[in-house]
Amino acid sequence: MAATTTRPPRLKNGTRVHVRSDHFAEECDARITKATWDDGWLYRVEVTSGQTPQDAQHDDGTVWVWDFEVQPLA
Repeated sequence: MAATTTRPPRLKNGTRVHVRSDHFAEECDARITKATWDDGWLYRVEVTSGQTPQDAQHDDGTVWVWDFEVQPLA
C-alpha cells in the first residue's frame, strides 16, 4: 500500500511574507502571487522591499521560493 502524504496548508495569494534562506544571502519582504505543489509549496512572490534573491529569480524575472524560505508577516 502506498504511503499517504498530507500537504501542509498553503499560504493564500496576497499574503505578505519575509523571505530568507540559507541558500542565498539576500533577504526581502514580498507578497505571494501564486503557488504550486512539488513535494512542498513553491511560491511565486513579488518583492516589495529589500533585495531580490538572485538565486531565486528566473530568467523571465519571476521569483520563486520554497515554503521553508518564507515567514508570514503580521
